[in-house]
Amino acid sequence: MAGDNNEINGRVSTREFYDALLKQNGRMDDMERRIISRLDEINNCMPEIKRDVAVNGKQIEINKEEIDSLRKKSDAWNAGNTIGMLLTAIATAFGIHQNGG
Repeated sequence: MAGDNNEINGRVSTREFYDALLKQNGRMDDMERRIISRLDEINNCMPEIKRDVAVNGKQIEINKEEIDSLRKKSDAWNAGNTIGMLLTAIATAFGIHQNGG
């Protein structure tokens, strides 16, 4: 009869409360184990990630050097083309001048 009275009043016994706490603690322990397991997986990947970052950093430096080299070559070609156009314009002007002007 006492158990019925607790249900009517919305109360739980000390034993029920204790069992509920044990169940909750078990779920929390399981969750903590899963979190720790995931953290261990991440930590095990860190050396590979660090290596990849280092390799990519070196490749970026190589690419920057190649870009700078290509930029210098492009500037030289642009200068050469500009000089060529000027010489062509001068030669054309002299040609026109000598032929009929």
